[in-house]
Amino acid sequence: MFFKFFAVFVFFFFSCSCFGVISIDRNYIFHPLKSSLEIDEFGFLTFTSSSAEFGKYFPEPYTDFNHFWIAKAGVFGEFFRYKNSFSICLFSDIELIASSNSVIFFDPRAFYWQEGILFSYKYENLNFQFSFTHRCKHDIDNADFVSLYKEVRARVIIWDSLWVRFFTDPLILIDYSKITLKFIPFVRNDFYVLGVDEMVWYKVITNGILVFHNDSKYRVNKIVDSFSLGSIFDLEISKDFGFYLKGYWMFDFMGDDVIWKWSKIDEVFKEHYFEISFYVKGEGIRIFFFIQNNFSREVAIEPFDQGAVNLFHFGIRAVSEKFHL
Repeated sequence: MFFKFFAVFVFFFFSCSCFGVISIDRNYIFHPLKSSLEIDEFGFLTFTSSSAEFGKYFPEPYTDFNHFWIAKAGVFGEFFRYKNSFSICLFSDIELIASSNSVIFFDPRAFYWQEGILFSYKYENLNFQFSFTHRCKHDIDNADFVSLYKEVRARVIIWDSLWVRFFTDPLILIDYSKITLKFIPFVRNDFYVLGVDEMVWYKVITNGILVFHNDSKYRVNKIVDSFSLGSIFDLEISKDFGFYLKGYWMFDFMGDDVIWKWSKIDEVFKEHYFEISFYVKGEGIRIFFFIQNNFSREVAIEPFDQGAVNLFHFGIRAVSEKFHL
């Protein structure tokens, strides 16, 4: 028994994940086949689900000047299911980052948009997922830079990936009275198929507009592949509440082109993510009260790269108990 627990905790603390670029769903797994539905062999337009999150970043030096508030929202819809073993879903979600640089201490800086199609297959207690996911980042209120620098600065970022993920049903480590400790390992790989990262700024001069372009080793389109191993601990104290722990290291494989064009990998960048939370459960919903730490290679909010940042924030998140891990 000791070696079983030791192996699990080693896997947890030395696990890694693939969120080298900003992925809105980095702190949960959408799992449409978690719950069975009453259908015949085939089901169409079977359910919709949603998630929401709001948080507050710690003050500096535990974050940077761009991060003060964070808000997320996501929707999911399953339009095809076969025998509770195969599912096709569409999803879309958004993440908003705001600073405190205004009289109301709320100054939107950027939002990240994500949408895709998700295929899920379940075989006994094993789960397989495949997705095409489109992600992009958009500036908000960057016209503020006109007053600061007499320039208009912008950065257009798009990164799309084909990814596969494998995870098991929860493995029961402890089951005593009302206390249950569940362990969920997962593996994922992202193949990045599109990367656009254009950093430009415009300076008004007497005879027209002068356009500058910027380049950097931190450019998002340098990432070509990500491999991940991750894990979740879910400690249920009763049927109504419990504790949740998730943590991993992240490895970004940086190259000069998409992976199938035999890109040369010239750098591997390591990041980390950690969350601890307390949750309560109701009929069909789970609400988390959490603290997160996220060391990111580049958050891509400023039109110019800031490099790696180490961010801490706390908040509240609501997800569907039936369809989320």
